[in-house]
Amino acid sequence: MEVWDLYDKNKQLTGKTHTRGDDIPENHYHLVVHAWLVNSEGKYLITQRAANRPTYSLMFECVGGSVLQGETSEQGAIREIVEEVGLTFAEGFGKLFHSKVRDFVNGKKFNDIMDAWMFKYDGEVDLTKATTDEVCSCKWVTIEEIQELYDAGKLVPTLEYIFELDGEVQKLKNNPKKNDKNKKKVKKLSERSRYFDFYDDVKAGCHKIIDW
Repeated sequence: MEVWDLYDKNKQLTGKTHTRGDDIPENHYHLVVHAWLVNSEGKYLITQRAANRPTYSLMFECVGGSVLQGETSEQGAIREIVEEVGLTFAEGFGKLFHSKVRDFVNGKKFNDIMDAWMFKYDGEVDLTKATTDEVCSCKWVTIEEIQELYDAGKLVPTLEYIFELDGEVQKLKNNPKKNDKNKKKVKKLSERSRYFDFYDDVKAGCHKIIDW
C-alpha cells in the first residue's frame, strides 16, 4: 500500500495524506517524478515496461513514479531509479528541469504535480540490480529515436513534453557552472582550513607568552 503526501496547486504540503487507489480530494495533488538519465553523448536511457504492468505494458518510457509520504521530489526520483534500473545517485546530483500541475491528461483526472529530473550518467545498466520487476529492458537512444517510438505509438504518451524540452536538458547536461561553483567552494574551505591549522600551530607555540 502506497501512501502519498498531498499538495496544493502551489506545490505546498497540505498536511494531508492519500492512499493509492482512493479518490484524491478536490484541489489536492500528489507528486509524481520522471527521471531522465542522459549520457555524455546526449542520449537518453529509455526503459520498456514489463508485460505484467497494468497499463502501457511493453511500451517505452523514462524512469518514474509517485513520490511516497515523507520524501522530497528528488528523493522520490532517486528511489525510482534504484527500483527500476538498479542505479544509485546521491542527493544533489539531479537537476529539476520541468514541473507541471496536471488536473487532467487526455480527459482523465490526474490531480498530480509532475516533476521531471535529469541525471547525468555514463556506464552500463544492469537490470538484475533493480529492486522491482517493473522494467523488462532498457536502451540508450537519441531524441530522434524517441520521436520514432512516439510516432509508432510505442512511447507512453504523457512523455511528449520531452520533445519541446530536449534543448533545455542538453543545456543542463553541458552546464559546468554548478560543478565549478562546488569546486571553488571546496577550494575556499580547504584554504580556510589551512589558515586555521596554521593559526592553531602558532597559538600552541605561543600560549605561554600571549593570553589568547
